[in-house]
Amino acid sequence: MIFGRFTESRLPLTLNDLGRIDHQMAEFQKHADETNTKTRTSVLDSYRNQKKFKEARHRQDLIDGLDRCAGEVVVAMIAVIEDNLAAIAASTSSIRHNSRPERRTGRMTVSERHMNLVLEQFPQFSGWFDQMSQLDRNHAQVCLDGYIKLIKGPPNCPVRGDTNLKRAVIAYLEGKRCNTQERANAGSAPQRSSTSTSVSAAFSNSSLSAPFF
Repeated sequence: MIFGRFTESRLPLTLNDLGRIDHQMAEFQKHADETNTKTRTSVLDSYRNQKKFKEARHRQDLIDGLDRCAGEVVVAMIAVIEDNLAAIAASTSSIRHNSRPERRTGRMTVSERHMNLVLEQFPQFSGWFDQMSQLDRNHAQVCLDGYIKLIKGPPNCPVRGDTNLKRAVIAYLEGKRCNTQERANAGSAPQRSSTSTSVSAAFSNSSLSAPFF
């Protein structure tokens, strides 16, 4: 009834069987406690109207896909914080569906990592996350909590690297939460300017600056 899967039984159920189940549930409700006002959906009607279940599954698949894409960007953000060039290249390659990641050697300067966040990671994350928020705002907020915890790392093994960049990334993600809540209250769709505002607010809380915003 929840997922719309009606072929889990070992023996196929006929329409008469589904109608009999509905009748038995109706009889049960008559003898149930009067304080129990919960109504049950008809099994037969749900079987005949499976379109809504297909649409729900398709919607959930879209949300899961956007969550994975946003999560890969978060992994790339961690790589930037830790100055892990191999992880940055692998994450960027996965997001762009490129079978040959760019080979990079040496270390990135703080300025280069700053620019990588501003020009690559933040815009990509904003695109995926805003789409997910449009489909399911509550689910997006739950995912955002997970992203922030991932950036912070567990208490016994926190994410190490540039502290200022780490604070800036966390502030950016927290800004996405505030922007989503403001749009929910205003009932408006995501705007392009929200990314610039989040980036500026994120770097204003650290010793770094966002020269392009």
